[in-house]
Amino acid sequence: MQRTQWNDDEDMALRKVTWMARLVYLQGIRRKMDYDTGIAGRSAVISYQALSEMLDCSEHTTQPDPRATKRMPDHRVEVHDLGLFLEPAIEAGYQSETFTRSAALASTLTLTDYERKRFTGTKRVIGYDKAEWINCERVEINAIPIRERIAYLEAQLEQIPGLLPKVQPPASVLRDRAQSITEQRITEQVRAEIERRLDLDAIVNAAVQRLQPLPDYNGEAVHRLIQRTLEQAPAQGWQDALKRIVGQRIKGRVPTERMNEAVNDAIAEQRGAA
Repeated sequence: MQRTQWNDDEDMALRKVTWMARLVYLQGIRRKMDYDTGIAGRSAVISYQALSEMLDCSEHTTQPDPRATKRMPDHRVEVHDLGLFLEPAIEAGYQSETFTRSAALASTLTLTDYERKRFTGTKRVIGYDKAEWINCERVEINAIPIRERIAYLEAQLEQIPGLLPKVQPPASVLRDRAQSITEQRITEQVRAEIERRLDLDAIVNAAVQRLQPLPDYNGEAVHRLIQRTLEQAPAQGWQDALKRIVGQRIKGRVPTERMNEAVNDAIAEQRGAA
């Protein structure tokens, strides 16, 4: 049985994206990754059509919101389909394109006769118990000229019943927010000016040189440690295992006082050079 794996860094990154993005990455891309090369989509083709069918849901559904917390356990978000439907797209004069599907249409899809005829295409047998559907027709969102896309989306939003216009906060909130943004922008400008005047890379390199010698590693020993780590945690990548090994090796190796002294000397040297 095929097994899908992802490492800790990927897991942390996935926590910051929507549920739909997680499905696309884990079920649409990761499942088709060649773990020997780390490349997805070469031996098993990934298509927009396949991802769309994988994410298929009804036109208007309600999904759990990943932002739900203990304070708001029932927080939910409504998902509305603003997609480009085939028949009105053709009537609007948008250019259609043909494509080939490697799987039959999902039975759960709700389609008009017009859409089903063009999405189905022509079935062609390409091997024992295997077929594909050619000359399928669709219109991608990029068929809409760039300058017309915002107007299209706004028109689609207006058709959603009960959708309220954007809320504008009261004056006091706007004032506080404006002050906060101002402070943030000024802070960024000050930081940019400091970085312009000081060569931070040179300071860091000089400080690192003062902390020599850095730890040395025995390649064979590191190889054995990584093997042992991966046996205990097969889903972990070798790079993550190596980072953990290095982290344990250098932890506490440089005393705080010595680190501060190296940084202060490097800053003083940079100021003298300036």
